[in-house]
Amino acid sequence: MASQAKPGLQGNSAFHGIQAVSHPHPEGGKPGLVIEEIAFQGKLNLRCDGAFHKAVTKIVGFDTNAASNRMNKAGERYAVWLGPDEVMLLVEAGAEAALAQQINDAGSNTHMAVTDITDAMTCLKLSGDSIRAVLAKGCALDLHKDHFKAGDVAQTILSHAGVTLICCADDSWLVLCRTSFTDYVVSYLADAALDCGCQVKA
Repeated sequence: MASQAKPGLQGNSAFHGIQAVSHPHPEGGKPGLVIEEIAFQGKLNLRCDGAFHKAVTKIVGFDTNAASNRMNKAGERYAVWLGPDEVMLLVEAGAEAALAQQINDAGSNTHMAVTDITDAMTCLKLSGDSIRAVLAKGCALDLHKDHFKAGDVAQTILSHAGVTLICCADDSWLVLCRTSFTDYVVSYLADAALDCGCQVKA
């Protein structure tokens, strides 16, 4: 059954209506790709200069000034580099509104902007031994482990959908996409993984 509303939070997750799928590995063994949603994860788009990150760091509890094409992480929270003055903060479900308010208060006299985009974006968690091979089928980036390492991030096109790829480890990645593209991206990944086995947890 697809994910329903989480107690204390409004609405349905982006996986509402998406059916669980299980395609066994053709040669046996565990599937090469497992897809699930980090449901209701908070997402804040932050635009500011490097100096203001010191204030944001105190608020969220870790360094948010990620290096170019990199991410910083602490527990369930991530700071994902999107541009010279732009990061996306991924935080635990339900924490985004309070954090956005605190950041706004801290930057009341600063040239900055923080926008809650939680409902606009979906975060997919990918696990398995075949993630790089599956993503490479629809992505023009060089995803070889010598060139795209743990902690690296990139905005790119996966098939026809704009996504942000985040490598946490060889067998653990995050894929951010627009909520309206969730079904397409999940369907594409599941189809691309038929030769290695795929499980969609919904």
